[in-house]
Amino acid sequence: RGLAISAALERDWPTAQTLLDSATTLFVRAGGPAWRYTLHEDQATLALRRGDGARAAREVDSALVGFLPSQGAVRYRLFAARAEAHVLQGDTAAAARALAQGAAALDAWRAELPTERLRALAFQARADFETPSAERAIAAIAASGRVAEAFALAEGRRARALRD
Repeated sequence: RGLAISAALERDWPTAQTLLDSATTLFVRAGGPAWRYTLHEDQATLALRRGDGARAAREVDSALVGFLPSQGAVRYRLFAARAEAHVLQGDTAAAARALAQGAAALDAWRAELPTERLRALAFQARADFETPSAERAIAAIAASGRVAEAFALAEGRRARALRD
């Protein structure tokens, strides 16, 4: 999996795909169900970088099945990836809905945390919330003429950051 990520960072898409497919096969043979969903997320990310929105959407949907509502940060990242997949397919309305779903999932998860300190600590894992997919989707939504909707999505992200 790590080698596949390295190859993707080098934009060596065929090697990244081959290595990720091999990792998936190994994890399935080893009976690692928990990793299966992470590998779907990796496949989605690779599909997004290759510009394959349809495959990315399928992989995101497969990954979302395996992550619990209590894994709010991961689910937000996946909804952002779904939004970017919709953008690649030319559907900015669906992208906006996906980002809104992700924000709702994130807010629901954070609301369940028992203390304000935990909510603040949970938000400090910024890498999960500041996803390039969300930024690209918001930019595409604005560019499509849905400026007010893009603004609301962007400000919702900013409000979460300020609140914490």
